[in-house]
Amino acid sequence: MSELKYQPLASSETQFEEIEMKIFCEPNPNEKLAVLVKQQPHCLTKMRGYICAFSSCVFFATGSMFVKLSAGSLTSVQVVMIRCFVQLAVCLVVITQKRLELWKFANTTRALLVVRGTCGGVALVFYFYAFQNMPLGDASAIIFSSPIYTIILARIFLKEKIGALEFIVLICGLIGVVLIARPSFIFPNETIATNNSHHGNLTTISVTQPVDKYQDVLLGRLSALLGALTASVSFIALRTLPKVHFVIPIFYFSVIGVTATSVISISTQSFPLQLNALPWMYAFFVGVCGISGQILMTIAFQTENAGPVSIIRQLDLVFAYLLQTVIFHDFLNYLSVLGALLIMSGSLAVAVKKWLKSTNKV
Repeated sequence: MSELKYQPLASSETQFEEIEMKIFCEPNPNEKLAVLVKQQPHCLTKMRGYICAFSSCVFFATGSMFVKLSAGSLTSVQVVMIRCFVQLAVCLVVITQKRLELWKFANTTRALLVVRGTCGGVALVFYFYAFQNMPLGDASAIIFSSPIYTIILARIFLKEKIGALEFIVLICGLIGVVLIARPSFIFPNETIATNNSHHGNLTTISVTQPVDKYQDVLLGRLSALLGALTASVSFIALRTLPKVHFVIPIFYFSVIGVTATSVISISTQSFPLQLNALPWMYAFFVGVCGISGQILMTIAFQTENAGPVSIIRQLDLVFAYLLQTVIFHDFLNYLSVLGALLIMSGSLAVAVKKWLKSTNKV
């Protein structure tokens, strides 16, 4: 009978090392490539957050374009109503699938959700009125000044400090808003160029002429400014809000928006039911673009650092000016461009600071 020799079993760690050596020492190059490809994530996967941020900018800018296309047929209140209906439908689908709780929150949380929803709805009405009555890029630039007022409100209510950079951003942003809004007591000889249709036909209107179109532009500038101020209150409410699923604030905002705008439209009897379907399709696409942009931006902020996502977010303003010139053929005023650059540079500076702070480089 032959003698049996005892051979100890290799440990799992040893077996793994032997397999690893076999894979990487095997002369077959295809096996090496297969292992390396399996280990490395796809480049598109690594850039998913940035792609979502860029796509959200496209959706937001496209939504503002549809708002402007609806001008003259639907009021800003009606467009907000349709957008909130679309948002509410999407939110209900997500809430049902994830079985999210809607009401069992602390009283403070519910109050903050109501404040955020109310201020968000009011800001949206102001935004849409501005889009309908002034050049798209200029309206977007004034709306983008909301972080300036958020800094001030955060100092008042949250006791956050205003550093040197924030102070410079504050001053530059205010100067930028003045250059875009161009109040008559600072610019008494201003002339503006507007288009009579969506196909061009530019006309120049002097500030001294009592023209209704000029009054609409002035109200549009004021509306954009009030929208930015109201949105900053909404941002403060969001920052103090306890952690909830991102759909919950959108749901509250949609419910409040649908209720308020429906009451306003019914009480003022401003439902133009005799209109053709095109303006209502524009309003529907506003809702689709709005909820798509919000979801993509949320994914971007959850996937990547807030700094680079905020930087990409500035492309929304660039797209708005492109649409203003290419689609609507609105005149580009050099003061408006300068003001927009001041506002954008301030937002970029704050975003870069947050990015560096998150990576422990400042």
